[in-house]
Amino acid sequence: MSERKKVLPTPIHLLHALSLDVVARLERACSKAIAETESMAGKLDKECEKVQEKLLSSRQHLQEATVKGKNRSRARSRQRVDELEQRLYSLKERRAQTWQQLASLKRDTEESLSLLEGVRAVREAAGKILSRRQSRRSAPRVTVAGNSANRLRQQSQSH
Repeated sequence: MSERKKVLPTPIHLLHALSLDVVARLERACSKAIAETESMAGKLDKECEKVQEKLLSSRQHLQEATVKGKNRSRARSRQRVDELEQRLYSLKERRAQTWQQLASLKRDTEESLSLLEGVRAVREAAGKILSRRQSRRSAPRVTVAGNSANRLRQQSQSH
């Protein structure tokens, strides 16, 4: 049994491996960044909803304190309403920024993936070269000595 020679990595092997790695890493990174940003935007949406509910409740409490004439309670409620309004405003700004960032990220991802087509083409070309080389290695080889021996056998059989 002939032992197979270990194929030494060539620059083509390296190019194929690197292009494969670049494609996989960039696709994963883009997917992860989009997923994380969407998750963050979702959390901000939920937090805005909670703050809006608290603000509504605090405004009702302020109205009740005003109707009952409770100045101390009204002052605390007014302060709470002001704090919640500031927090809601801040959350809405962050949410808008996050959605803008997500839109920008999706555009960048689309552009990056279209540029990645060039890397994919390099990977495919390198893969074709490597497969051609592999098929040449695995094809049966006829040597000069083998041809001479075959001719001698044929000549001896014809006599």
